[in-house]
Amino acid sequence: MTKIDMMLYKEIGRILKRERLNKETSLDQLVESINNIKTKSTLKRYEDGKSRIDMDVLPIICKLYAKH
Repeated sequence: MTKIDMMLYKEIGRILKRERLNKETSLDQLVESINNIKTKSTLKRYEDGKSRIDMDVLPIICKLYAKH
């Protein structure tokens, strides 16, 4: 993972966490909302910028946040 990749993942994670908190949604609730296709620990790693988010999951999460 390059330094630029790490910066990008951290920024995406920061945005995802901000949106989740703005919707007053817990990580457990998010796991349920995405039909358990990712675990709570995986979603936490995404938000912390410690893991590359799967591009099949990102649109699902974005749609959930856009609904509310």
